[in-house]
Amino acid sequence: DNFANNKALYKSLKSLSSDEEGLDTDRKYWLGETLLDYERRGMGLEETAFQKVVSLQKEISELGTKFDTNISEDKTTITATKEELDGVPESSVAGLKTEEGSEEGEGAVKKFILGMDYPTFFAVMKNCTVAATRERMFLAFEGRAHPINSDLLHSIIRLRGELATVL
Repeated sequence: DNFANNKALYKSLKSLSSDEEGLDTDRKYWLGETLLDYERRGMGLEETAFQKVVSLQKEISELGTKFDTNISEDKTTITATKEELDGVPESSVAGLKTEEGSEEGEGAVKKFILGMDYPTFFAVMKNCTVAATRERMFLAFEGRAHPINSDLLHSIIRLRGELATVL
């Protein structure tokens, strides 16, 4: 933040841009792009509006972190039989937990628990020959942290709209 939101640095670069004659083409280009980046972050705004931009950016960042945390802590699983995991490497299937009681009694079917971690997800999506299993896995993976993240997403969108208005 000290570099990205440094008003003193912005003002120095801005004053340098008024005397570009001593700069070569590459430096002029860099200076122009750097000033544009600063202005997109609100550096050219009055102090009150700039502080509003900083506050909105901070709130958006915090909500984004919560959003990502909810996804990483999500415990969504699906279950599948050995037949439903056809094509998945045996080494991947061997590492899966099984549902309690899923193999007891005559004719009982062993069900494997598939978490939404990346190794399991990609093993199923890349190798499983059963389309219905891949579909269930995909939908569960894409639905992680739902509906918890729905409110966060709406808040982020609202705040980004506010930010766009201020900028």
